[in-house]
Amino acid sequence: MHQRETRGDTATIRIIKWITLALVVVILSLVLTVRVVGWNWARGYVEQQVTQATGRDFTIAGDLDIDFSLNPLIRVEDIGLGNAPWGRTSNIAEIKVLALRVELLGLIQGRTVISELSIREPVVHLAVSASGKPNWRLGAEKSRASKRGGSLPVVHRLVIEGGTVTYRDYSKGTDLRLAIVRLQGCTDEKRDEIALGGRGRLGQQRWRMALRAGSLQALRAANKLYPIDLALALADTRANVEGTLTKPLRMQGAELNVSVEGLNLSMLSPFFDGAKPRLPPHKIEAHLTRAGHIWRLKNIRATAGKSDLQGELGVDISGERPTIKADLTTSLLRYDDFANLAAPSKKPQPLDLSALGSVDATINLNGDEILIPSVALRHVQAAARLDDGRLRIQPLSFDVGGGRVRAQAILDASPRPFDVHLEANIQAVQLSELDDRIAGFEGLEGILGGRVALRATGATQAQMANARRTTPWSFLDSLIIDDSQLSYGVPGDDTQLRITARSKTRDSQQRLEIEGGGTWRGEDFELAFQIDPLLALVDAKNKRPYAIAGTASAAGSDARIAGTLEKPLALEGIDVTGSLRGSGTELLAAALGRSLPEIPAYHLEGRLKRDGNTSLIQNLVGGMGVSDISGDLSLTTGRERMLLRADLVSDKLDLVQIFGPSEPVRSGPVIPDSAIDVWPLRALDAEISYKAARIYAPARTFARVSTAILLDDAHLTLDPLKFDYMGGTFDSHIEVSANAKPVHTSLDTRLHKLSLNEILAKADAADQATGVVSGRITLEGDGRSPADFAASADGSVWLVIRDGRISKMLIEQAGLSLIESLSLIDNAASKPASTCTVEGPWCAGGNEQAEQADGKKQKESGTVNIRCLVADFRARSGVLAARTLIMDTADTKVVGSGTIALGSESVDLKLLPRAKDFSLLAGQAPLHVRGSFRKLKVEVSMARIAFSLLTPIERGTALAADCRQLVQAVRQP
Repeated sequence: MHQRETRGDTATIRIIKWITLALVVVILSLVLTVRVVGWNWARGYVEQQVTQATGRDFTIAGDLDIDFSLNPLIRVEDIGLGNAPWGRTSNIAEIKVLALRVELLGLIQGRTVISELSIREPVVHLAVSASGKPNWRLGAEKSRASKRGGSLPVVHRLVIEGGTVTYRDYSKGTDLRLAIVRLQGCTDEKRDEIALGGRGRLGQQRWRMALRAGSLQALRAANKLYPIDLALALADTRANVEGTLTKPLRMQGAELNVSVEGLNLSMLSPFFDGAKPRLPPHKIEAHLTRAGHIWRLKNIRATAGKSDLQGELGVDISGERPTIKADLTTSLLRYDDFANLAAPSKKPQPLDLSALGSVDATINLNGDEILIPSVALRHVQAAARLDDGRLRIQPLSFDVGGGRVRAQAILDASPRPFDVHLEANIQAVQLSELDDRIAGFEGLEGILGGRVALRATGATQAQMANARRTTPWSFLDSLIIDDSQLSYGVPGDDTQLRITARSKTRDSQQRLEIEGGGTWRGEDFELAFQIDPLLALVDAKNKRPYAIAGTASAAGSDARIAGTLEKPLALEGIDVTGSLRGSGTELLAAALGRSLPEIPAYHLEGRLKRDGNTSLIQNLVGGMGVSDISGDLSLTTGRERMLLRADLVSDKLDLVQIFGPSEPVRSGPVIPDSAIDVWPLRALDAEISYKAARIYAPARTFARVSTAILLDDAHLTLDPLKFDYMGGTFDSHIEVSANAKPVHTSLDTRLHKLSLNEILAKADAADQATGVVSGRITLEGDGRSPADFAASADGSVWLVIRDGRISKMLIEQAGLSLIESLSLIDNAASKPASTCTVEGPWCAGGNEQAEQADGKKQKESGTVNIRCLVADFRARSGVLAARTLIMDTADTKVVGSGTIALGSESVDLKLLPRAKDFSLLAGQAPLHVRGSFRKLKVEVSMARIAFSLLTPIERGTALAADCRQLVQAVRQP
């Protein structure tokens, strides 16, 4: 920026100087001639003289006037000086009004003294061509300069108003605009100094300048110090230069105090498009000197954010190449303070290090602490030497994590583009002392050591275009890992690992080999991997898929993987096969140092493919203990909701082995009240088919399980969910609307030929129970938990038992036919079942005459035949109200009524038995079944029993239930 401003300011002053001096000389020579006839006629002559002097077309489009006196005032309007032939504007300079007053006595004495110089609305267009040629080099400049003898005019008062200077470098794409609101200055001849001040804009940034310095004549003084005091403000940056110069035009000596201070780098905004470099509040102070050929910055004190830098820097320009020597120290350098200093490149370019060949340097840096992302480097020592384009950093050492790293690096820029060699030795780094924010090191303990060595070669423009790698890898053409080894150990934990890595070339293909071994918490550990070169990971144009192959074993588990990845970092174009086998989680839990669910031996293998937005697992085969699963899965992303498709089959699935045994719940609600997380239902779509020959759950076994799951826009459908259980079949249709508020669920389950014996398996004399149970449960309700659903359910529930047989002892518990219950004499078998005219799988009954004849046999047996049992409930807001509740046997008919409240998990039922035949002392007291699901009580009305003893004879007038009609009624929708 400084070079551009200096170049631009010098060229602007030079152009104005030429115009002014040429006008002075030419116009004054014509003063006496044109005094009488006016001045506009002389414009052509003036234009011709200035054109010859500058080598550019010069025009005066306005008036030319001279107010003649001892100090004549010259005024010229609408001046234009032509541009270079390749320029994109017709003129390099234009001035709206130029007015100057010249002292004639000074001219007579050989001095040019301009008492007043006023320039209004000057416009200067500076430019550099695509070939690097500037447009301000005037053709006759050199010859004229020699004829003038280098004399400079004295300007007592200068005013420039409303000016504009543009600078365009077509070779670099630079485009700047400097606006001058007002620039004024004066010469104090008594103090032999000048004062200059001004303000304006550079781009959109305001600038202000104040300068006090020696006079223009003092610039040529040979043995006199030239004073300078400059204050410059641009945007939020302030700069000050104060001191003296020796022979300033040749810059042979300097003693200057320099300071720069700013809040950020907004001052640089005009020089950048898009992202701008940023720096936290910063300040730099130094003493700048020059003695002979050596420039020095002494007493450097610099801060940026929380970072600081002190020291001294010198530049010797006497040799073939400038030589830099620097000794710098820092108490703290933070990467975060400088992370945004370099604006990101829109298009990566080859790393041009040719400048390293144009300078030599020796730089020493000592730092107390340097903070790079998530890592603190302490006691840093670095020595860098640059000689003829070869940079060597040795030593480079620092403390990190309680250990020490010693490294050396060589960067050779003499071959194009460059070569890099790096070697680092790591000594006893404590991982527990590293920042937990470092990926992969969270919570790790142990000691890391070893040696890392690598080589890299820079990429040319053609190589970058061919590879199209992402920054920062775009600058490299090759990266080779030499024999490197890392060790890791945890004292007292029986953990000691070693990892080696090296690049090898086989069959003209370079690959990286990684091997490892040792013990992890007492368990053997081994790995062996082969992968393509690391740079191929970020090579966007690599047509050959990235190959990986390897094995690993630890804690009784073995893993294998082999395949390719077309875009490995983006995880696209994946085609790998893999397997995982283990003897269980016992050794793995010990190796990880944490508890894991106890599972038996397991294995898993399959092929993973990813094409576009779809990932597939094909030929999946897995097993755990006696459980197994196989099939195919796919997951599609890139849509509003991910789509999961699966077709899976199991022969056996043991949920106890997989999830562990469930603990019995002895208190609290029977129906679970924990809210179910419905977020997955809203985030995912699914189409899943699953079949299993056996599923083992705690105290349950489900057979011939099959289901089809459809999840679409948070609406879940299971149709069917079918399985065999309790000797029969459950066939369900379930829908859950997770987007509804509250969540809405509907359930339709059909029960087909369930075994009464299995239903009563835990009851006394259950082995004497036979028969089948059928029915249907149709409910719908709201809520996120099963308890909420049950408490709000509407619908119906009905159950039917036909041709069953149950122990009389169970009937006795209901208080029926006491005399008959006491006269049990044998366990005669019940009659064989006969056919029934009622359709349906639950119907297998016989005719009533056969049942009445068989009733006599039951009196001498230990069981009772159940002609039918029909239970039909209507559900409203979680309360099941009995519409039909009848059990009919050969001797007794039981009629029931009442409710079952699912929300409160309470039962309130009334059962009234009626004898069909003559019976002595038959107590016909109603039974009340009350209580909670966990604690039911059967209560008998004692008053009714006492009253029945007064009339001990039951004539047996109850009619047999019409089972067929009852079954048909509950089957109606």
